[in-house]
Amino acid sequence: MLAAVLVIVHVGAAAIALLMPVTVLLRLAICALVAVSLYRALWAHALRRSANAIVAVELDGEGGACAVRRRAMDWRQGRLIDRWAHPLLTLLVVRCDESRWPANVVIPADAVAKETFRRLRVRLRLRTSAE
Repeated sequence: MLAAVLVIVHVGAAAIALLMPVTVLLRLAICALVAVSLYRALWAHALRRSANAIVAVELDGEGGACAVRRRAMDWRQGRLIDRWAHPLLTLLVVRCDESRWPANVVIPADAVAKETFRRLRVRLRLRTSAE
């Protein structure tokens, strides 16, 4: 499902780029950048084939501390910066302790067990309202 959404969004972005009132060369360059973005998004988030793709998340009970496991099999400690929970998709932004840039974790509803996904959404929403 996530792969389909990513393809639809990127095709839409390419269509908008082709309709822009700029030179043809600039339109093609923007479309090439959109294609690269699609490849990277599919590789990292939908297929989780990238070495930096996050394949597991462990949330701590207090203060937003968490740990993420990358495909390279290493666990990294970090803090949960932002989150968004929806019945079909959950997005987490995690800043690892030794990393300069935050990591985005995309969790589609069909990627985990139904009850686990429901508990994650409830936990994130309760944490949001308690702050």
